[in-house]
Formats: sequence, structure tokens, C-alpha cells
Amino acid sequence: MKTLTNIYLKNFTSWQDVLFPIHSGITTFLGESNNGKSNILRGLIWLFQNSPSGERMRSHWSRRKEEKARSKPQPTVVRLTNIDNFWIERRKSKAENCYFIKGVKDSLEGFGQKVPEEIQRLVNISGINIHNQLDAPFLLISGSGEVTRYLNELANLKVIDISYKNLNSRKLNINSSTKYYESELEKERKKLKQYENLDSADSDLKELEQLEIEINNEVELTEELEQLINSIEKEQKIIDGFSYVKDALIYLREIENISDDIEMLNGEIVSLKTIIDSIEKEQNKLDRYPKDAQIRIIELEEIERQSIIIENLKDEYAILKLNIDQIEYEEERLNTYKKQLQKQKNLITELIPNICPIYDKECPLTKAGEKI
Repeated sequence: MKTLTNIYLKNFTSWQDVLFPIHSGITTFLGESNNGKSNILRGLIWLFQNSPSGERMRSHWSRRKEEKARSKPQPTVVRLTNIDNFWIERRKSKAENCYFIKGVKDSLEGFGQKVPEEIQRLVNISGINIHNQLDAPFLLISGSGEVTRYLNELANLKVIDISYKNLNSRKLNINSSTKYYESELEKERKKLKQYENLDSADSDLKELEQLEIEINNEVELTEELEQLINSIEKEQKIIDGFSYVKDALIYLREIENISDDIEMLNGEIVSLKTIIDSIEKEQNKLDRYPKDAQIRIIELEEIERQSIIIENLKDEYAILKLNIDQIEYEEERLNTYKKQLQKQKNLITELIPNICPIYDKECPLTKAGEKI
């Protein structure tokens, strides 16, 4: 940051709400003991290094107020402002723990005990730049190791140490991974030995594939047969519905015999009609024989009634004849289906072996050693 212009402390240790101006060059804070001079430096350290962590730097009154029910947060705040009115701020309360940068919308959170990288780049201050009140003169009484550590930090030589440690760590990881993969490779080689006979298995696989194709064809053929069987069963049900036809055939034969009789009766009826005409002409002449003529007329009327019955029987005979033709047609279809079914069964018998060529066991499509 450029030249600082002020330091703002709120609820920080003994300081409740105060703004300290900072002048160019050297700024000195004078006062009696226990008046908070060191707390100003602690505020800068808390802002620069996020140290110490916890609640130690927060004033006791702000913490007590927050502990009361429904009280507003009482944040502890340390803010630095430079000559361009640019500022950074460290804020902590019961509800928040974050950094703010002017011009940046979102706060910086989730940094744990470290300082966000954005703040480190802005302030560019580490522990080397801060000298406390009771610290010994800088590097004059420090040991060679301590001086070397400071110089390494100033020259950023620690990057080499970190890189060397990272390389060693990576080397160990690579060695460990190499041993692991070598072990896995050996396991895979042992597994590969189980597949040394893959060449012979390839021919077996081709045979299996061919057999699978044949089985699929047989399955399709079986499905077609099942459909055919279902059709036959439906036709059989239709035929069963015509069970009365057998009796009708017997009745039909009787009707045919009656038909012959009817033809004879028709001839007689013609003759009788001629006779009736003659009788009507001679009606007046038969007054001496009225009873015999009346009886003859009754017989003729009965003959006419029988003729009407015969005509009705002829109609029934025609209907039965149609039913018989339908039955004969269905019987021909049924015989055709039976022949097709027998051909399919013979084909299945020829294609399916008794012993499976792969498993050397009885074929699951056979029963008791016989082909289905």
C-alpha cells in the first residue's frame, strides 16, 4: 500500500472507537503505561498476520453485549487507509469473520488461521517487518540459524526448500505408485495365463454363435407353430360348435327319402286334382252317395296339408345342405394345418441333436432321451 493516512480501531482490546492519523515519515505514539499504545501495534499485527486467533483481541464489552439475547452484533474492526483513500479492513463478530477491500463487492472469508492472498499482496508485510517493544535489536544477538532463516525469507529462498520437499514427496509417491502398478501388472499377467487357450476357444465361440442362430430360428419356428396350433384350436372350437350336424345328416337322409315319397305324392296329387275336378263335375250326380264323397274330400284336404309340410322340409333340407358344405370346408382346412404341423415337427427333430455339442449333456429340448 502507499503512504498510510490513518488507523481505525473499534472494539479492539482497550480501544472502543478511535481513529489515529498517521503522518508521512515517522509516527510516534506517546503515553503512560497501560493506556493502549501496544494495542495499536497489536491491531496492525492482527490485520497483517491474523494473529492471534480466537476472541482475545476483541473487547470484553462487545462480547458481553453479543451474549445478550436479541442483541445486534458488536464487531471488532481494524482498518488501514492510505493517501488515495483506499482501505483494507479486518472485521470479526459473533456473526462474521472476514476481510474487506475497498472496491471489492464480496468479503473475503473461509481463510482459517491464514491471511487471504489478496491481503498479503496489498500489504506486503511479514513478521520481519514488525519489531515489538521488548524484542532484542534486529539480528544482532540472533544465532546463525535464525539469521539464515530471516535472510532466506527476505530473499524468498524458502521456495527452493519447498520445491525440494515437494520433489521428494512426489518422488516417493511415484515410487509407491510404480510398485503398486508393477504389483497390479503381475496380477494381470497371472490372470492372462487363464486365457492361453483363447485361440481354440474362438472356434468354439463361432460354433456357439452358429448354434445360437439355429436355436433362434427354431424359437421363431416354434412361435409360428404355437400360432398355428392356436388357429387349429380355434377352428376345432368352431367345429365343436357344429356337433349337431351329425344328427342333422341322419335327419337329412330321412328327408331325402321323404323327398322321393314327396315326388310320388306330387304325382298322386296331380292325379287327385284331376279326380277332384271330375268329382266336382259329378257332384250333383253323387247325391245318392253324399257320405262317401265327403270322406273323399277330407282325404284330399289331408293330402294337401301333407304337401305343405313336404315343402317346408325341402327348405330345412337346403339349410342343412349349406351347413354340411361349411363343415366339409373346415375339415379340409384342419387337415391342411395338421400336415403343416407334422412337417414342422419333423424339421425340429432333424435339427435338434440328442447331445449338446458344447456341454456334452442331454439337450434341454429332449425328454427321456427322445426328441420332442
